[in-house]
Amino acid sequence: MSNQVPVLKSQLSPPPVKDQFIHRIKLHRQLQLIPNYPLTIIYAGAGYGKTVGLSRFIQDLDSKSCWLTVAEYDQHIIRLLTKMVTAIQSASPEFGRDLMDQFNQLNQHVKDDELWTLMTMMVNEIEALNDELVLVIDDVHVLNQAHSFHKWMQLLIKHIPKTFTSSYRLGINLTGHHYNN
Repeated sequence: MSNQVPVLKSQLSPPPVKDQFIHRIKLHRQLQLIPNYPLTIIYAGAGYGKTVGLSRFIQDLDSKSCWLTVAEYDQHIIRLLTKMVTAIQSASPEFGRDLMDQFNQLNQHVKDDELWTLMTMMVNEIEALNDELVLVIDDVHVLNQAHSFHKWMQLLIKHIPKTFTSSYRLGINLTGHHYNN
């Protein structure tokens, strides 16, 4: 399926921040802490400035970063993970070759044991990165029917290694989903 997944380039870029915008000092201070944690979830209602704040944060960041804005059409786990790997490849081109091969071997319906495999492969690929990387996944709330993604995310959070704090950051902008470890 993944070799048929179209990736809209605008989904891989943070939205531009206008010269004049409302500075949210508290949010900006909190975003500056993202490099201290392997996973950051930003949760607030519409209009609170999450996307603009994250976009501004990415612009000011000294390390590698990548961005994925998900759309309602990204409900299928393979489509979504393909786009996630493509986003990471924009900052680290060597990333995810084995994952993409695995995506090509999977059917439309991904079983729970295959979710485990995909999570394991993603974690191993991330750990192999040599440079620090921040991945922002924006608008996760539109994936309200993506049960496989939420299972995959629960597995990722449960098994996220401590080494992520030195190599990889994941910032997620969502409204409507809670992930617990």
